[in-house]
Amino acid sequence: MCTASLQIIKEGISQIVTGLITGDVYNNNSSADSNAEVEWMFGIMIPKYLSSIFYWYGIGVLLATILIKLALHLVCRRVKHSPSVIAYAFDHRNDVLSNSLLLVSLFLSTYLWWLDSIGAVLLSTYIIKSWIQESLEHITKLVGLTADKEYIQKLTFMALNHSPLITQVDSVMAYYSGANMIVEIDVVLPKETPLLDSHDVGESLQKKIESLPDVERCYVHLDYEFEHTKDYEHVIKD
Repeated sequence: MCTASLQIIKEGISQIVTGLITGDVYNNNSSADSNAEVEWMFGIMIPKYLSSIFYWYGIGVLLATILIKLALHLVCRRVKHSPSVIAYAFDHRNDVLSNSLLLVSLFLSTYLWWLDSIGAVLLSTYIIKSWIQESLEHITKLVGLTADKEYIQKLTFMALNHSPLITQVDSVMAYYSGANMIVEIDVVLPKETPLLDSHDVGESLQKKIESLPDVERCYVHLDYEFEHTKDYEHVIKD
């Protein structure tokens, strides 16, 4: 998409410069060249009155495309937690903008010759900027971006108030792995807590955290003290 937009920017600037230098702002040969291409494709002479039919047929196709893409954009926007569908909604919106601009320029470029090229350059620049922002957002999640401080505090509060048996929250980590987050929580229970009760507390806390819309998986580690060194917590001694 960005590559195509760069090409449109190049062509738009080239057309503006050519129009200013040569004075051939409307490129009067374009209609004749278009008719010649149609005649070459079908091997027949195209009557002149059909040019008007082709013109309004193109307008109809543009209008239908705009309406269909707008409907698809509105449908895709209703899906909040699918990165693929969100990307489709973003793409449909860009198609609505580009086709709407093309439709407007078809009518106004007769009076303002530079409008078509200027609009194409501005729209392409906007599309490039939008796609770069969208790409950077997904890239940061793919490389394991850590959740913000407010989200960590929310997870800590949920864990600490989950059960009366939880005496302390030792640590909370949350980081992106793709579109959603992986959460790791260490909680402290009294050492005399039965295994059955410990299991129920850990499993219910895991399910509660995994019910959050941004969480893919939650790992809950149960401990009976918090003074150990985490670097050596799971080291197996010879």
